Amino acid sequence: MVAGLLIVSAVTGGVCAFTGAICTAGRVQRQNYYPGRFSEWAVCLTLAAAACTALVGLYGEIWGIILPIAVNLTGIAVYAVKYSVSRAKFVFTGRGKRLLIVWAALQFTALVAIAIPGSTFKALFLSEFFAFSPLWLMLAAALTGPIERRRNAKYLKKEAAFYRNIPAIKIAVTGSFGKTTVKETLKYLLTGEYTVLATDGNKNTPFGVLECVKKYNGEQVIITEFGARRSGDIEELTSLFPPDYAIITGVTAQHIESFKTLENIVAEKFKLAKAVETKRLILNVDNAAALKESAKYPGSVTVGERGDFTVSHFRENAEGICFLMTFDGADKDITVGVKRRKRLIIKAPVHGRHNASNLAVAVAAAIKLGVSAQTIAEKLTSFKGVEHRFEVKRSGDVTIIDDGYNSNIDGVRHGVEALKRFSGRKVIAAQGISESGREKAEINTEVGKIVSDVADVVLVTGINSRYIIKGLKSVGFGGDIRRFGSFKALEKALPEILRSGDTVWFQNDVP
Repeated sequence: MVAGLLIVSAVTGGVCAFTGAICTAGRVQRQNYYPGRFSEWAVCLTLAAAACTALVGLYGEIWGIILPIAVNLTGIAVYAVKYSVSRAKFVFTGRGKRLLIVWAALQFTALVAIAIPGSTFKALFLSEFFAFSPLWLMLAAALTGPIERRRNAKYLKKEAAFYRNIPAIKIAVTGSFGKTTVKETLKYLLTGEYTVLATDGNKNTPFGVLECVKKYNGEQVIITEFGARRSGDIEELTSLFPPDYAIITGVTAQHIESFKTLENIVAEKFKLAKAVETKRLILNVDNAAALKESAKYPGSVTVGERGDFTVSHFRENAEGICFLMTFDGADKDITVGVKRRKRLIIKAPVHGRHNASNLAVAVAAAIKLGVSAQTIAEKLTSFKGVEHRFEVKRSGDVTIIDDGYNSNIDGVRHGVEALKRFSGRKVIAAQGISESGREKAEINTEVGKIVSDVADVVLVTGINSRYIIKGLKSVGFGGDIRRFGSFKALEKALPEILRSGDTVWFQNDVP
């Protein structure tokens, strides 16, 4: 019996090790081999407590094996569930395989070293030890990370060398929000006047941009989206894919967990500004950080309520938004010797004041590239916006607002303001702001306070639920609050919650 239990212990330990490693490896790949703070640490600590119990049980031979088996089965279940709901699935690339090989070597070496003292510990280290595989995976990532980054840099430099010689107008877009919307809007406005190649979706890493620009087939304009999770990312992208024009949509405390401070994020995003001539820099000065930084770039093109391209008279109804843009025309008024201000009324079937800013930035860039104001105004009347960016849909008598990429506090404020213009009960499905680091509690408590201003029903799920609820209760929210164990459970409950005429807003689909 003991021999059989030891075999079961070894098998369950091995499976627990593998599921724990794969669960963590997907996150490491997504972070480009930078070890981060993952929730597997909490799982490991929980299993460690159980391991102590099992160690005590070793003095009773049978229980000393059964308890580790129970711990391993628990670990397998936890890791499997975490992996099934994770957006960062592990991919068996060359880099991924090298990571797993180093992990296996580390874990095996440690296992042999620790298990040598005597047979008393065999059951524990044939099973319990494997529960800590995410920690060994993190160590493997720390060891392989510098090597992988050097390999990546060498490969990218070689593969992207052709980009500098492409005879096209190159435009790069970055910011904490609105990048994809501005990129897609600008592509829409330029198409017809130019042939345009743009990066797909929100692919904004060096490998994502490279994958897209390698499709170049003689287009006259290339629009790339640049993302940044840590200092150095924008600098790397601009060195690989140098732009002629730069657009900065604004800066907020997104990815604060890796950047640590808002000042670091601003400094990183504005490295793009240094990569182009100032007159070819376009800034959204409706954003406070961009407005402040604009003083350092005299001659840049500013867009917003106080910009060179001035946005005013914003209106919104069920059909979409409308606003006025004024900007310097090309013709001078002979009587006064100054340029006339041109006026352009923009109407588009999209929603939210934040989308007015996004559209205005794209309009300014299109005008700078020679597209006529009349053409722009006509095209925007049929622009449907971008998926998951305050995308309004209908399902029977219910209005659904898909704002799955809303991941900063300014976006929440803008979303709430736009939501006020919709009829019926306001049902908000909120997961808060992810990757908010040490400020997670403060930021997501603020999310709760903000949504309380308009919500009748608030549905919460994910790791930020308790903070959102705390924010709601701190301002005396009197509506219905419901908490769910997962986003799938929330979606499943919707048919019973929603009524005819309701408007439901999905704020962020990342837990």
